[in-house]
Amino acid sequence: MLTFVSAASLVGMVGLGGCTYTADVRNMTGEPVFVQMLQVDAIQPDWVLDSVRVGPGEHAKLGPKRVAFQRVVIDAGTQTKKSVNGRALISPGMTRLDVTSASVMERDETVFTVKRRDE
Repeated sequence: MLTFVSAASLVGMVGLGGCTYTADVRNMTGEPVFVQMLQVDAIQPDWVLDSVRVGPGEHAKLGPKRVAFQRVVIDAGTQTKKSVNGRALISPGMTRLDVTSASVMERDETVFTVKRRDE
């Protein structure tokens, strides 16, 4: 009986724990980008919570997603061998972000950056 009560208490705590994450992402590049909301953990592989393709100059909303006791990042890029994705850690609630890119001629790559925006 004690094991059942302990298990039920643990399930109840997990259900109440965690936070809700939402991101408004604006693509400031001249090409479509693939944006993902990821739950990251040092021990386990990244877990995709939400994803969307965002056209140049467009906005997209990811979430809301409820996550228990983890870190959440926004990852953005073109998903090609010639690019480096950008990542930003986000806080619970609504986070507004801009995706930008820059060409690195020495490596023939495009490097993406994800930054918070104030509005």
